[in-house]
Amino acid sequence: MISSIRPLRLVVTIRRSKTDQEGQGRTVAIVRGSIACPVQAVRNWLDAARIEGGPLFRTVAKGGKVMDGRLSDKQVARTIKAFAVRLGLDASAFGGHSLRSGFLTSAAARGANIFKMADQSGHKSMDTLRGYVRNAEIFQDHAGAGLLSSRYPPLRRPALFPEMSASPPKANRCGARAHVCFGP
Repeated sequence: MISSIRPLRLVVTIRRSKTDQEGQGRTVAIVRGSIACPVQAVRNWLDAARIEGGPLFRTVAKGGKVMDGRLSDKQVARTIKAFAVRLGLDASAFGGHSLRSGFLTSAAARGANIFKMADQSGHKSMDTLRGYVRNAEIFQDHAGAGLLSSRYPPLRRPALFPEMSASPPKANRCGARAHVCFGP
């Protein structure tokens, strides 16, 4: 159920979900985007489908008629798999959960606050949510970041290894200041 649509935001009330079996409900804020805008997409869908109340996401019959009943989880999965195939991807690797997983992984990669992510996704367990974040953050603050970059000055070598030169390596045939060069 849509609580409100304003030019810059969308507020959705979720009455019951997989993460809310008791039916307490929750309110979720949907923000505008510049590449793809979910607020405008919902507004366009409501206008095109002539929806004035009831479920937001509905089944569309083959002739394009929008039905009154809510879209099932199986139909969401079939739709995602169909789009994966159209993109040349392996459909067996995608399903309804891919939307949630992709959102959370992308949010984590952009540095979103984990508590805000939990509010958005409805996760009550931080351990469960951590599984999404872990893969997105494996390169953030990596201990080896910059070690192979020429923009950082060389580290001082400990006196324990005097045979190691403190000067940076000479440029090799591809111009990289490294001992290993990947390229022609």
